[in-house]
Amino acid sequence: MIAAQDIVNRCLAALDAEGSDRYIWDRDFIHAFNYANDKMIALFNSVFSANKLSEESLSEVMRMRCFQASTHSRVAFDSTIVGDTLWSVIGVYLNVTTIPISYTLPTATDESVYLSNVSFGSSARSCKRLTWEQWSERLRNPLVAGSSFITTPELSDPAYINFTDYTGGYTLANNNFEIEISPSVAGQLVSIAYNKLPVVPAIVTGNLEFPQSVAPLFTDFALNYIAFKQGDRPLLDITEFDANKLIKFMT
Repeated sequence: MIAAQDIVNRCLAALDAEGSDRYIWDRDFIHAFNYANDKMIALFNSVFSANKLSEESLSEVMRMRCFQASTHSRVAFDSTIVGDTLWSVIGVYLNVTTIPISYTLPTATDESVYLSNVSFGSSARSCKRLTWEQWSERLRNPLVAGSSFITTPELSDPAYINFTDYTGGYTLANNNFEIEISPSVAGQLVSIAYNKLPVVPAIVTGNLEFPQSVAPLFTDFALNYIAFKQGDRPLLDITEFDANKLIKFMT
């Protein structure tokens, strides 16, 4: 985590405004932080797509949660129930043991269930993420992950397809987007590892959900916003130059 006050102090030092009231949280920094947060998310998205990001880089926002799959072998992620806004899926896991170990699943329905009272223990199987082309191919090719032609669980490779809205023949209470798992795990326990979307704290005494290592980059993004807002071209050029150097280092 990065203390928001730490970024404020860095910005004030760069602006030569320590001890003054020229820049305050509610008027200046909260907006600069939201801008910087959006820039960081966009940057990390590009790193995700290039598969260049180590899991340790975002450990502050990594979560593992347990669900019961629906009768359609699907799992919805409802942020209002889970309490997080989903950013990216890291992995989907089957044959899950929970903490506590003894747990009775409810009767499966059209809608998956978030199991808030159990924690992930371990898993013997992980799912491979497929494209839509591969997802269709699995129905006729036993060599594609997710194929149901191989009926021995130890020899098959389960797979999932990313979030899609399947509703029409059935409805969901809130979020319509679900992942689907193949071969079917209808009514079974599934765990999803994911990154929650980082949010800016409402007050300066809060924390940013990024590792300390990216504090200089977040500072440059925040300063870049302030420089643009006040028309400070030299500071704008400096922060853009420094940010670009750090981005190249990350990617």
